[in-house]
Amino acid sequence: AFAAEQYAEAGIAANRIGTLTSEIYGSESIEYGLACGDLAAVQSRAGELPAAATNYNKAIDLIEEREGIVSPQLITLLMGLAAMQNASGQWDLGLETYNRALRLNHVELGLNNIEQMPIRDGLTESYLGLGSIADANFQQEVQMRIVRDEFSNDLTKLTQASNKLAG
Repeated sequence: AFAAEQYAEAGIAANRIGTLTSEIYGSESIEYGLACGDLAAVQSRAGELPAAATNYNKAIDLIEEREGIVSPQLITLLMGLAAMQNASGQWDLGLETYNRALRLNHVELGLNNIEQMPIRDGLTESYLGLGSIADANFQQEVQMRIVRDEFSNDLTKLTQASNKLAG
């Protein structure tokens, strides 16, 4: 239902999964935290931003309590929270949250990994929302360098990255 953009149905399923996960694993478990993150993603897409923020924060708190503040499981949750913050015009919070996700990404995968591209796109959006064109441009320049290092012989990838930077 989520992939089909049927968010009402996805929300019902995510709520049910959260309830079952809490009953089976407990309301303080990692599994329940991840279920809260899934529910938050549905709520965010459905435009239920306050509820999404609550569930993203609940998920983040549970993962931090169980796995620590550098858990790689936090990256996706932080990206979801930051995207929701940007969508609600909270550019400064989105920037802060995306930066935290980026730091965790670097700890997990190194400085020049291709997996950081969606995070840098979110940072670009945050900076644009704050009116900082130079900082937004920097995020895209970093992506261009990573793509060039990773795919130096793939003209299609380099062209895509160049077009994104130009945009």
